[in-house]
Amino acid sequence: MAVKAFVLIEVAAGKSQEVVAGITALQQERKEIRSVNSVTGPYDVIAVV
Repeated sequence: MAVKAFVLIEVAAGKSQEVVAGITALQQERKEIRSVNSVTGPYDVIAVV
């Protein structure tokens, strides 16, 4: 059975896209990162690993 984890990330104001771009670059190197999205609410970025 595959395991999935949601990583909830808070970032400094105005830095969400920069963080998403950085994690996306890592995603190409590390296949463990399944997706990364910028969201609204108490967290700014959610990564699925």
